[in-house]
Amino acid sequence: MRRVLLGAGILGALAMAASAAGWWLLAGMAVAAALAESARRVVGEPDSGIASGLRASSRLALLVLFATVFVSYAAPAHRVPAAVGFTVLVTVALAAGVRVSRTWRRWLTGMLLVAAAAFVALCFAIPPASPPGATAFAPGGLLFSAAVLFPLFAGLRGGRLAAGAAVAAAVASAALYQLGPVRLGLSPTAPQEVLAAADAAALRGVFVAVVVLATVPAAMLALDESVEVVAARSRMRGLLALGAVVTLLAAVLSMVGALFLAAAAALLEVIVGVMVAGRVRTFGVATAAVALVLLAGLVFVV
Repeated sequence: MRRVLLGAGILGALAMAASAAGWWLLAGMAVAAALAESARRVVGEPDSGIASGLRASSRLALLVLFATVFVSYAAPAHRVPAAVGFTVLVTVALAAGVRVSRTWRRWLTGMLLVAAAAFVALCFAIPPASPPGATAFAPGGLLFSAAVLFPLFAGLRGGRLAAGAAVAAAVASAALYQLGPVRLGLSPTAPQEVLAAADAAALRGVFVAVVVLATVPAAMLALDESVEVVAARSRMRGLLALGAVVTLLAAVLSMVGALFLAAAAALLEVIVGVMVAGRVRTFGVATAAVALVLLAGLVFVV
């Protein structure tokens, strides 16, 4: 599941991370991946009402992010109706019994990997549109980039986490090389500027298709997991209630606002999860401390 969510999330988080850290976002990505692995070992599966609620909240925040990513890339001129339509479609599909099966997840992962490879190849195949110069080290920017990238990796483990981080780093490096940190950070949808730089505007339709392929299944998976966590016994009622909440949030939040919400929810899930799990050993305390620092960076740096 999380590999599909990673593909959708990178479209929304990359430009924001670049605006704060430039090339140092790659270091922020490493911090986010390391925190994801340590949080998985310390927190594990939620075994209390508070932890379960936070798990569901972080998944719903991701759904809102995916809706705003879809709108920003595919229908920016019709933000509110497109966002409402997206979340309603996802809710109705799940209510009708549509599921993203394990087989489909594998196919989606494969197609998104092909799209990522094509993006990287395109970026390195042509001279960069902007000078890919070095970025001055800014601790605050690194913390902020790690915070907004963390939701992409939360829940991944072991080899999947390493592979996901490697793919995300390749995509980020290619975009930074082609556009430079300044141009990449100017707009939340800056990754699609690669097409303009390559004089390949005709591929915009393909790019939008990749966005749809990345966001719709990921949103369905996020909502499905949220319902299973908080309303497994009254699934239909819970599905409609949660669908209404995310529809409202998607209608009022921009992609940047949704990214802040997703990052804050994921980091709070780690902090509270460590406390609820009672893991007061050094490793658990260090994990919660890093998550708290990233949360502070998210709130105070930018």
